[in-house]
Amino acid sequence: MPIEIICDHDLWLDITVEKSLDPLTELGQNCFDAVVAHDDSCQGEAALLLTNDAHIHNLNRDFRGRDKPTNVLSFPGERANGHLGDIALGYETCLEEARDKNIPLPNHIAHLIVHGLLHLIDYDHIEEDDARKMEALEVQILAQMKIDNPY
Repeated sequence: MPIEIICDHDLWLDITVEKSLDPLTELGQNCFDAVVAHDDSCQGEAALLLTNDAHIHNLNRDFRGRDKPTNVLSFPGERANGHLGDIALGYETCLEEARDKNIPLPNHIAHLIVHGLLHLIDYDHIEEDDARKMEALEVQILAQMKIDNPY
């Protein structure tokens, strides 16, 4: 499977009716497939860590020098070896953002997974022009998935 889901925080399971990782695995795979449909350089495998804010706070501090929790982090891998990289999502921040934006949590999660995957294949949003391109691509990919524009 091109995307492996690792869940180390049980609250992620509460967002599914089945209290199972299966719907989240399916969502992750759908995101991966949608990104591949728009950019075939997304070849290989990726891992998605579903964690809590405490863990993602530590990752953000240790790897990005930002001492706070965040919604999504991407860690590019060795693409030549078939590993695109790893993505981490922080539960509490994702939940709060979805509530603040009044959008379904699965839609927000899909957006963040797509965003993370694009980072793994060298898209970024540091420069304004690059940010516009990346956001436009995210909107196209999410529309393909029948998810409204998150911006």
